Amino acid sequence: MNPTSESNVMMHCRNAVLPVRFLEENFEFRFGFTRLQVAEFAADYYAGELKRIETARKWLLLCVVPEQKNDLVRLLNDPTNFTLELNLILRLAPFLAGNQAIIGELKTGV
Repeated sequence: MNPTSESNVMMHCRNAVLPVRFLEENFEFRFGFTRLQVAEFAADYYAGELKRIETARKWLLLCVVPEQKNDLVRLLNDPTNFTLELNLILRLAPFLAGNQAIIGELKTGV
């Protein structure tokens, strides 16, 4: 079988939940990645540290569920969270490589 981006194999979705605590607010960001997106994400992630940093925000905003996008943008744009996007990507990468359903809590702004 030679899967394409149109096939069921490539459109199967991997979902992740990332709990984030920022100051007094708790968030549980939900992300969904198709298999094709997982492959593209892995290519960016393993292309080196610079590529990982450059593409972190793109992947987070592309794959977060739509109703949580505004909250995520607000946190990413907060000047006290200048490493948040990289921390989130570093938490998502092992999940996408493995079979975890929920990733451990990430605390920021503490």
